Amino acid sequence: MNETKSSLGLFLFITFGLMYGAHAIVIILLNQEVLEFEHGLTQFLTILGGGAPAFAALFIVFRRYNEEEKKQYWQAVYRLNVAWHWWVFLVIAPLTIGVVTNLVYHQNLHRLTLSTGQLITLPMTFAIMIFAGGAEELGWRGIMQKQLHSKIKLPFIGLFIGLIWGVWHLPLFFIDHLAHADFNFFTYLLTTILFSLWMTAVVYKTKSVGLAILFHAMLNTIGHFGLGIPMVYSLGNTLVLGALIGLSILWLYTIEDTAKA
Repeated sequence: MNETKSSLGLFLFITFGLMYGAHAIVIILLNQEVLEFEHGLTQFLTILGGGAPAFAALFIVFRRYNEEEKKQYWQAVYRLNVAWHWWVFLVIAPLTIGVVTNLVYHQNLHRLTLSTGQLITLPMTFAIMIFAGGAEELGWRGIMQKQLHSKIKLPFIGLFIGLIWGVWHLPLFFIDHLAHADFNFFTYLLTTILFSLWMTAVVYKTKSVGLAILFHAMLNTIGHFGLGIPMVYSLGNTLVLGALIGLSILWLYTIEDTAKA
C-alpha cells in the first residue's frame, strides 16, 4: 500500500470512527434516558465526533508528516493572500444559493432574521463557525484533497469528498436535539456535494486551505441567520441543486484543462 492510500485510509478510519462511535454513544445515552443532551459528557462526545476531520488531520500531520510536509501543510492553512475575487466568491456564492433556494421553496425570504442585535453578533457567530464546522476542512481539504490531487480528476475529487462529507454527518440525523434530525438527507447530500465542488475549486486555484475553512464557516453563518438552503425535499430545489452541481463539474473540468494547457 502506498503512502497516499495509507494516509487516506487512516484519515477516514479516524474521522468516521470518532464521528460514528461518539454519536452512537450519545444516541444510546439519550434513548435510554441516562443523560440529558445538555450534560457535559454528552456535549464532549458531540464535540469529539463533530471535530473528527480536524482531529484526524492533526494526528496525521504531527505523527506521519516530515518537517517539510508539515511546513507545506500549515502554509496552505494560513495562506490567505489570494486574489480579491475569491473573497467575493466566499461571501456571494453561499448567499446567492441561499436566496435562490429559499425563494424557490418559500416564495419569500421570511426565514431571514437580521435584527440589529443579530447583526452585532454576526462577527462573533462567524468566528465561532470557524471552529464549529470550518475546521473540518483541515481534513477534507488539507488531507483528502491534497492526497487525491494528481491521482484523480478534479471534478471526481469534489464529488468524492462531497459524498463522504455528507455520509459522515449521518449519525446527526438520529439525534432529535440537533437540527439535522429535521433535514431531508437527500437534499442535504446534494448540498455537501455542491459545496465540496466549490471548495475543491477554491483550494485548487488558491492553494489555500484557510480560505476553504472560512468558506465553510460562511456557509454555516448564513444558515444560522436564516438563509441556508431549506433542508426539505423540494422538486424545485432538487433541480436547482442538480443544475448547479452539473455546472460546477463542468467548471472544474475547465479549470483543470486550463491549468494543463
